[in-house]
Amino acid sequence: IDHSGLLPKLAKAGYGGPIFATAATIDLCTIMLQDSGHIQESEVRQLNRRNLRRARETVEPIYTADDARSMLPQFIAVEYGEWRETVGGVRFRYWNAGHLMGSASIEVETPGADGATRILFSGDVGASNKLFENLPLAPSGVDYLICESTYGDREREEYALKDRRDRLREVVASSNSAGGVLLIPSFAVERTQEVLTDL
Repeated sequence: IDHSGLLPKLAKAGYGGPIFATAATIDLCTIMLQDSGHIQESEVRQLNRRNLRRARETVEPIYTADDARSMLPQFIAVEYGEWRETVGGVRFRYWNAGHLMGSASIEVETPGADGATRILFSGDVGASNKLFENLPLAPSGVDYLICESTYGDREREEYALKDRRDRLREVVASSNSAGGVLLIPSFAVERTQEVLTDL
């Protein structure tokens, strides 16, 4: 939820306007933001018990599950490629980023005396060999491109889906034959989807 995780905090601080997102992002946020609020409440309760024992000040969660629930009606679903007007003649549209379900790059067009300026903002962009997503799409001819660059200093390794599944099969079989428990930590929605499918 890294790109949407603070939306309940924004709403709690007083933002009551629209929150534009793809329908799939809204579906994910409906579950994940409330869960995040619940986790924060639980962790803050535990921290505050320790703080009270140590005579320290208590803290509040960044937001609660109720905060997340109450901001959900602010979401407005937008289809990929659909131009939406905002204020002052500024408009935007989403492009499929191919990263995970609902991910999008956003193209913003601002009017100006010398013509429109087009800016493309993107976070994570999907790679090839995706199980659930199409290849990323983007417009051509933008004036500015602003993007995340996690792998900006190196080429990403290509992998074959069969190789990944073969390696996972080996690890699962090894753990099973040893009578062990296999724990696969995954902190990303996309990777969790793929691992569960591979299993």
